Amino acid sequence: MLDALVAAFGPFLVPAVLFGVGVVGYLLLYLLSRLLGDEQ
Repeated sequence: MLDALVAAFGPFLVPAVLFGVGVVGYLLLYLLSRLLGDEQ
């Protein structure tokens, strides 16, 4: 399955995965800062 994905998307797969992980991490940090900011 993974080999089929790499064969289909090739070099685009790595930046896309990094971008997805970055977006999720940014959203988590944003939500955390909102929650901590509201408590003060």
